[in-house]
Amino acid sequence: MAEPTKPNSSTRTPVPDMFRDSFFVKEKSGGRKAFAFPFAFLLHLAIVGVLVVIPLMSTGNVPRIEITSAFLAPP
Repeated sequence: MAEPTKPNSSTRTPVPDMFRDSFFVKEKSGGRKAFAFPFAFLLHLAIVGVLVVIPLMSTGNVPRIEITSAFLAPP
């Protein structure tokens, strides 16, 4: 069974004028984007890590719970 072939660029229908400006044209340099994503990901990861770790380090005076009162329901 033969697979259908992809249409050549010469057989494509032209883009109507209404949609001509709505398509993004890829930039020629991809080096900046290749650097920006890992940098932003690591920066967000560090910020979230700091926001989680700092409150855990400063617990202050935590009220002590008696084991008997934690597992018994009131009468």
